Amino acid sequence: MTKLTKRQLKAHQEACELLQKERLTDEDEEFVFANWHEGADADISRAGAFFTPLDLAFDFAIDTTGPRIIDLCAGIGALAYAVYHHGRNYDNRPQVTCIEINPHYVEV
Repeated sequence: MTKLTKRQLKAHQEACELLQKERLTDEDEEFVFANWHEGADADISRAGAFFTPLDLAFDFAIDTTGPRIIDLCAGIGALAYAVYHHGRNYDNRPQVTCIEINPHYVEV
C-alpha cells in the first residue's frame, strides 16, 4: 500500500463516499478522478498502475480524434472521460471503449 498524506487520504475517502451515490455530477466525477488514489487500497508497485492526471488527460484529449476511441489499460477512465467531454464541447462525442483488467478500477 502506498503511503498517503493525511490530506490525500481524506480526499480519497471523500471520493469513495461520492462513488456510493446513485448518480454523480460532472463536479463529482472530476473530484473522483483527481482524488481517488490507486495506491490507497492496493500495492501499485506490484500492479504497475499509475493513473493519468485529469489535467494531463484533457491535454491529450485535444489531439485525440475520430468517431471511436479505445482506451487500453484505462485504469479508472480519466483519459476516456477527458476525450468524451472534450468532444462534447464540439458536438462531436466519440464512442469510447475502455479496456481494464483490474476489477477494482472498473468498479470505480
